[in-house]
Parts: sequence; structure tokens; C-alpha cells
Amino acid sequence: MRVGVAMRPPLATWSSRLAGLAARLLIAFAFYAAALELGGSIGLVGAVGSPIGLALLGASGLLFLGAAVCAGLAAGPRGLRAARALVLSGLGLSVAALPASLAFRTGGTVAVGEGQTLEPDALQGLPALRFGSVALAPRGPHVLSKTVEIEAEPEGGEPVRIGLFPPTAVAGWRLSVFRFGYAVAVGWAQRSPAPLVDGYVMLGTFPHTAEEAALVTWTPEPNVMMGAGTFPPKLEDLLTPPRSGAHLFLRLEEATIGGKRRDLRDPDAYRWLVDGRLEGAVFHVEALQGKEKLFEGRLRAGESATYPGGAITLGPDVLLWVDLLGTRDPWLAVLGAGLALLAGGVALRSVLAVVGLVRRQAARRT
Repeated sequence: MRVGVAMRPPLATWSSRLAGLAARLLIAFAFYAAALELGGSIGLVGAVGSPIGLALLGASGLLFLGAAVCAGLAAGPRGLRAARALVLSGLGLSVAALPASLAFRTGGTVAVGEGQTLEPDALQGLPALRFGSVALAPRGPHVLSKTVEIEAEPEGGEPVRIGLFPPTAVAGWRLSVFRFGYAVAVGWAQRSPAPLVDGYVMLGTFPHTAEEAALVTWTPEPNVMMGAGTFPPKLEDLLTPPRSGAHLFLRLEEATIGGKRRDLRDPDAYRWLVDGRLEGAVFHVEALQGKEKLFEGRLRAGESATYPGGAITLGPDVLLWVDLLGTRDPWLAVLGAGLALLAGGVALRSVLAVVGLVRRQAARRT
């Protein structure tokens, strides 16, 4: 041995050191996330997306990848080296991809109705989509308790069905149904031949001020937590055409759903809303000019009503609309690859352990 020359630690030692340092950074991130939660009610997503969180997780991921390279090049049985390298590389990719995914993903929501066409680039890079019918069912695939999905045909592509979960891949975007609601065709003219409303009205999508909302009586919100505000769908809405001073209030009150006549004013009406489409719907309708109520009554879908200075016509069918949630995340594939490598490494290590155990038992017998 040459005097005065320090021997380099073997690669296996470097792998262990790097993996240990990466694990310490993960522990530091865990304490940091806990402090943010206790001190500022900032959740895990906020901690991951913060500069310190990004730095801790990114550095940890790179250290795990370095440990994987050292493990793969170290001396020792090939199978064990491969298993350790797979586990460490899987950890590295997964840990590094998580903050990158949160930092660089893009997303948005769009509301679309049956029969509508979504223009190109409504979400950047998404082609034109033509939508068909919405399917509702009181049961769902996988672990879901209900089905809400819409047919969609991308321009130049094959038709797809977009549901609640899992998201559907379309042109680099992953689309899923966020919520659904009802739409009815409305023709409404008041004190002028020109219509104030002439088209489909998506209930639950119109903004109004507190002063405007106080003009009518709203149904109490149902005492149910299913989807954190995405369910049940809104059954009423107030339309206030700009610069008109006029207001139109619509509320769904009755309908046949799944072959049964239902009173939608019932506090438990939300239980039936995914049993099927609404047929033979009846609306409560109010028309106002300022604070003056000019008309109040019940109209069946397809009926019309006139009153002094105005007229209202409802379309014969109640259609459905959905809010689509879209996300585009190139790092999601990296995260998936990391989890696959991690699973592969664990599986290989388990197989090697079983093989070693069998060989040792066989050696004892001989």
C-alpha cells in the first residue's frame, strides 16, 4: 500500500451515505410541513409547493438518484445491486417529480353542455371537442358510488368518455368531470320585443350580488357532504341580464327520474338526482323588473306564459351540463415511472430473499 494516499470508500459506502442524507432531508421536510400546518394551517400541498419544500424534496430526490448510480456500479451480487438501484432510483424520481409536478403543472375548468362544441385552445393545446350526451347512474365503476360521464369527440380523433375518475387523456390533457347540472332552453322578453334571454340556461352558473339574491326566496342548502360543493347540482338560479334591471328566477320543483315522480323540493331530493335524467320537469318561475314582481307561477318544460309586458317560454327537455377539470402535467409520467421502479425493486428484492431462503433450507437438508 502506498503511504500517504487515502483509500477511497467503496461505491456501496457512497450509496449508503447518499441515501442516508436523502432520508434526513425527507425527515427535515416532514418537520417543516408539520410546523407549517401547526403554525399557519398550511397543508401538505402548500408545504410541497413552497421554496423550502421544493428545495428539500428536490435535493433529496437527486441524492437518491446518486445513491442509485453508486449502488448499480458497486461490487457485489448482481441481483442485489439491481434491486437496490431500482428502489433508490424509484425513490429519487418519485421524490423529485412530486414538487416539480406541483410547480409546473397547468390546469383549468370549462363548462360544457350536451351537443356543444368546445373551441380549440379553450385549454391551451386542447383541440376542438364536440360533446354528446351525459350519462347518469346511481352506481359507478371502480370504487365510485355514482356515474357522471359525457361523450366527447376530439377533432381528428377517436370518441372518448370523460367521467369522474380516473381522468381521460386527451391531447396531453387529463380531463375529468368536476360537477354537473341542469340546463333548459329559455325564451324571455319583457317590455321590449328584443329577448332578454334566448338560449340554454345552465342552472347554478350565473353570478348575482347579495342585493339581487335577496329579491327571491332560495331553497336551503341540503345537509350533505358529497364532493365538497360539487354535488348535489343546483336546482335553481337567478338571471339578471346586464343593464336591464330585470330578473328571472327558475327553480326545478318536480320531475320523473328513473321512472318515478319526484318532488325536488324535498330536502332529500339529492338522493335521486343520479337515478337518471329529468323528464316531465316542472319549474317555479318568477319574473321581476327591479323589485317589482311581474309574474310568478309554475311552468312545465315546453310550456309558455304571458303577463302584462312580457312572455316566458321553456324548452321541452332538461339537458345536462358538466364542469370539466383539466390538468396537463409532464412530470406525472416521471412520477409514475418512479413508482414503477420502486415497485420493481421491492419485488426483485422479495424474490431474491425467497430464493435465498429456499437455497439455505436445501443446503441444510444436504
